[in-house]
Amino acid sequence: MTTALTIVDSLEQGATWYPDREALIQGEQGDRRSVTYREVDEATRQFAIGLGSLGVEKGDRIAMLNRSTVEHTIAFLGALRAGAIPATLHFRESDAAIRAMVEKITPRALVFQPQLEATATHIRERCETVETYIALDQLGEAPAYATTFTAVTASNDSSATLPSIDRDDSAFINFSSGTTGTPKPVVHTHGNVVESGHLGMFKKGIRPTTRTLKTNTPSFIAWANATFPVLTAGASIVYLERSEPAEILTAISAEAVTSVVLVPTVWKRVLAEDLGSYDLSSVELAGYAGEPLEPALFASIRDAITPNVCTMYGTTETMSSSMVLFPADVTNGTLDSIGYPVPNTEVRLVEPGTRDPANEVEPGETGEILIRGPSVAEEIWNDPVRTRETFHEDGWVFTGDLAHVGDETLLYLNGRQDNMIVSGGINVYPETVREAIASHPRIEDVALIGVSHREWGQTLKAIVVPSDETLTEGELETICRTLPALSEYQRPRQFEFVTELPRTGTNKIDYTALKACYGD
Repeated sequence: MTTALTIVDSLEQGATWYPDREALIQGEQGDRRSVTYREVDEATRQFAIGLGSLGVEKGDRIAMLNRSTVEHTIAFLGALRAGAIPATLHFRESDAAIRAMVEKITPRALVFQPQLEATATHIRERCETVETYIALDQLGEAPAYATTFTAVTASNDSSATLPSIDRDDSAFINFSSGTTGTPKPVVHTHGNVVESGHLGMFKKGIRPTTRTLKTNTPSFIAWANATFPVLTAGASIVYLERSEPAEILTAISAEAVTSVVLVPTVWKRVLAEDLGSYDLSSVELAGYAGEPLEPALFASIRDAITPNVCTMYGTTETMSSSMVLFPADVTNGTLDSIGYPVPNTEVRLVEPGTRDPANEVEPGETGEILIRGPSVAEEIWNDPVRTRETFHEDGWVFTGDLAHVGDETLLYLNGRQDNMIVSGGINVYPETVREAIASHPRIEDVALIGVSHREWGQTLKAIVVPSDETLTEGELETICRTLPALSEYQRPRQFEFVTELPRTGTNKIDYTALKACYGD
């Protein structure tokens, strides 16, 4: 047995050492299903051979249109074994955006869930490069124009050979999930993914007895960042198609889940349920990501779920494997920190806008986060211009995120460079202001954008979801003026009350939508 250098090596090692252990589990208890490591190995190999019989060659792209299911994972891994490059589409995007993604990567085939047939049909009617449509018929009836997964895997020659795959070969394409701009098709190699798997094991303490819950749609890098470390460790991953609180709690209880990572918005919804109806004693680690955790929510997670709370930071380009804040370091004073770099990963803060890795800011000053390491991608698919915009020739990735180093050498996010507001010549970071305002008990949620101002160039506008329906604009202005954490230049001068904030598929605040609705 050779050292695992590719994802295929990891799959084969899992089948060798943990053949009868559950690898993939569908967590909906009304339709629970699971496969062992041996079954994953066999099914992915058969699907890879079937793809070859359909004319799929090494390097061909395979578009994927699925929710988070066991069947999607098998098809995804099978495409990897065929030497193809799978790319899961953001199915919640508009038809135009999905069509643009497909046209960018020119896939030979599309693998889709029958429940998403309408979107698959839209692609079929408008995208000429897709030759073959494969429906995951285990999940529903396939349309007449599609080949079924069952047919692709039914009569394959088990002695057939598959392409050899190297550590430096492209593994998959993941479209970025940023809050502004169009998704970028980021290419990760097998080496990137294997290294990210090791880092994921380090960050989350994954071992063979770990049972991780995953609710993200597979179009986001968080799906890969959960799946591959688990498979590398011989552990078990529980998928849910949707992140409904009752489903999450039911799955934790029924599947004895040990590790759960959710965005704070979903944690709020989970903790609002009747927790006494569920057995949550199996949970050993509760993670949060995407935005800071409020002190009250932190206390609730520790009291009701587990005292071991951690956070992670990364980007699509880094496989989300960049920074970690372990439970021992998570306190009320560090809830907006993203922690320390993971092993073998370099992090620098440079002067925003300079794009120069050598132009580091002084300790305590705000700079753009640059990251370099073995899990960092190097390419935007078929786009040399965006590749140069995203990556430095020395291997650094420009994240666009702003941060500073605190007194305890932890890294603290200040927000996105493209969300930064310049008011009267002073840089204002919306996330810092958001954290201060959101701490008030009469505020449930808030986001800040910049709007034009005749004297200062820009000023802050707060879009607020109140927890108190009687809250008035005048009272909100007083709250902002008297919050000790806000300086005068950080105070919003305009306000908008809403019932909820627009969010992306990963529950990040959608600043593009906010600016379109409430900006200039």
